[in-house]
Amino acid sequence: MASIRQQIKTLHEKGMIIDDESVVRKILLDENYYNVINAYKDLFLDGTYHQQNINDPDEKYLNNVNFNELFSMFKFDRSLRELFLNYFLIVENQFKTHVAFEFSHKYRNKGKEAYLNYNNYDCGPKNENKANVLDLIGGICETIKLNQKHDIIKHFLDTNQPIPIWALVSFFEMGKIKKFYINCDSHIRYNIAQKYYKIQDSELKSFIETINMFRNVCAHDNRLYCYRIKDFQKQISDMPVHRNMKLTTMATKNGSIFTLGKNDLFACVIALKYLLSDKLFGEFLQSLDNIVLKLKGKLKSIQVDKVLKKMGFPLANQSGQLDWHEIINISK
Repeated sequence: MASIRQQIKTLHEKGMIIDDESVVRKILLDENYYNVINAYKDLFLDGTYHQQNINDPDEKYLNNVNFNELFSMFKFDRSLRELFLNYFLIVENQFKTHVAFEFSHKYRNKGKEAYLNYNNYDCGPKNENKANVLDLIGGICETIKLNQKHDIIKHFLDTNQPIPIWALVSFFEMGKIKKFYINCDSHIRYNIAQKYYKIQDSELKSFIETINMFRNVCAHDNRLYCYRIKDFQKQISDMPVHRNMKLTTMATKNGSIFTLGKNDLFACVIALKYLLSDKLFGEFLQSLDNIVLKLKGKLKSIQVDKVLKKMGFPLANQSGQLDWHEIINISK
């Protein structure tokens, strides 16, 4: 492993400007060379050469690239994670509340532990989904076991009372509440999607799937701004927002598909527009704009639009595509 001195020397040799080596040394010691340099350098590399690998000795930076710009990208991505995670958690909490209410309301006459009966789920017309339902119930029991000493769960166990679903869902991770929702009776799913979000069940499932994947990126402190969902089946549904923003499309043998807002970070922005109240979404978008503007002021060798394109954020163009800011004004 190269020493910090060698790492700084390498950056110099590749054309990076370093104003204060002592400051850079501390940053690399605290944050790790890979997390700061290798994670964000692609934006600042000279594209006239062919990069062989992440440590290509022949790679060169664009003219006048300063270390401070890469570190600003590092901090920008961290701010993005904090912002998106905050609103993901709001969505998660509200979604749990809606699911718990609708499930308990439908099975209000079947006991507070109706969630332990596989007949209260969608097992399929020929019980083809029964194994998944039983796996879900097993996971719920495991959740109770793992949290049996928590005050909420302990109270019900100590007083020999059934644990209601509204108390239990607070211990569900996003992946588990997603699984619970997917296996619920179709009428429950329909009621939740229509009553609280005014969308279709399939659309809500795609939003929750996407948010869960991006939430995990945030929770594990991984690179967020350029993350993509690779599985086509897990991308968000085509929504009126895609069309109303006139997002660019690409022709395929199965028809045209949107090239933005499907598997990228802008897909999460679209999902949040549908899942948050107008007030909360407006606050989110303003905070997002502030973070982007702060980064814009730090970049000298590249334009902030280069970063936004990596994020999947649409920019206004001659084909009529609207700028990403306009999502606040368009109908959904």
